[in-house]
Amino acid sequence: MKHTKFILLYALIFLAALSLIGCKQSDEILVKVYVESAQVTAASEMKDSGIEDVFEWEILARGASVVYSYKYKNEDQNVLSKNELDKLLESQSSVYKGVIAELKKGGVQQPSIIVEFLDTQGNIIISKEFKE
Repeated sequence: MKHTKFILLYALIFLAALSLIGCKQSDEILVKVYVESAQVTAASEMKDSGIEDVFEWEILARGASVVYSYKYKNEDQNVLSKNELDKLLESQSSVYKGVIAELKKGGVQQPSIIVEFLDTQGNIIISKEFKE
């Protein structure tokens, strides 16, 4: 009986602490969990698509945002202009909005997706944020 009271007390303290963390931090935690699970799936998709031939890529959690970062591997591969990359991102907006819907379903209050293309030195060529 005494053991049960301690467990209940600790559970209440834990729940109170979670409520104090707030929405923003819980969003960050949920996004990190999403990114960890998405990396495994994305690795095989990227390999199958041939993207790895041109880009080094990574999926990151940056606050409540999922970041898809694509960095050109070689300078001679910088074949798409900023305008062309922008059009590419626009054509893929439904995919990113689907990820946002998935994040919302998973409990993230204010999710966003950031897609960035970098040159070989790591400078941003273009970055676009998608929100609900």
